[in-house]
Amino acid sequence: MITALRLARMKTGKTLRSFANENHFSEVMLSRIERGQAYVPPNWREKLAQALGVRVEDICDPVTGWPRLAG
Repeated sequence: MITALRLARMKTGKTLRSFANENHFSEVMLSRIERGQAYVPPNWREKLAQALGVRVEDICDPVTGWPRLAG
């Protein structure tokens, strides 16, 4: 299983650590979200989507924040 968030981040060519640091996200939390173990907090959704160049609904459910699967 790979989340759309992880796939989008990988397409940027950045590691989890560098992407998290550059965009001021918690590396641990971002890792949990990418693995489908946590939801995207409301205050992260728009910023995360913008950093990846995608829409919020492309990477997570806009209401619950749970990450979407890639594909």
